[in-house]
This record gives sequence, structure tokens and C-alpha cells, in this order.
Amino acid sequence: ESKTAPVQAMLDKELPNVIGSSFSLVAVDEQTSTDSNTGEVKNSTVYTVRVITKTAKAFRDLIQIKVKNSHSIVKDEELDKLMMQVAKPIVLRFDGIAHYAYMGGETLNASAAERLNVSVQEAMQHE
Repeated sequence: ESKTAPVQAMLDKELPNVIGSSFSLVAVDEQTSTDSNTGEVKNSTVYTVRVITKTAKAFRDLIQIKVKNSHSIVKDEELDKLMMQVAKPIVLRFDGIAHYAYMGGETLNASAAERLNVSVQEAMQHE
């Protein structure tokens, strides 16, 4: 249990019930930011995904999950084929998903993204 953020810790425990654990990729956006103190450039990837866990409260919803200090695990060519619907859907799983609320908004962060070698149907049946 977190002594500094007990409410947030409880909310994060409930995330699997809300968003599940398997997601179908819709879009990817890479972001860069520069630390104003050090000048260090940091990369992040924001995955827009559809919740495909049938038991999740957010089943079928689109959500965004940000993975800091990372590059996309999906190539641009694959995204183009996905957009043109000439490639099979890409199923993802994320490690360490946490909810983060800040003034004026909220975000979901993860420590890593992993591509699963299964179809959407297989992922839905496995959950």
C-alpha cells in the first residue's frame, strides 16, 4: 500500500477491471520533449488502442496509453497497412499501467508496450 498516494494506489488496482489487459492498436503518435534544465531530449510513444477485453468495463472504448522514454514498437509501414485495412489488426499488452491525474486532465501511463502474436478474436477468448 502506498503511504503517499493511497487513493491513487487503490484506483490503479482497479484498472484491470476497467480497461482489461489486451488492446487492438488504432494509432501511434511519437512525442519528443526537451528538459528545460538539462537540455536532454526525451521520447515518448502514445498508443491509441481499443479495449478488447470482454469483461472490462471500458470494452470497445478507445483509450490512449503513453509509454515514456520509448519509441514505437510498430513500424510506419505497418501502421499504413493497418490504416488501409490490408493488414491484420495488431494486438498489444502494456506493463505497469497506471492512471495519472493532473490539473485539467488525466492520462494512462505504462512502463512498456508489447506486441502479442495473436488475433483479436484469440485475445478476446483468452481473457
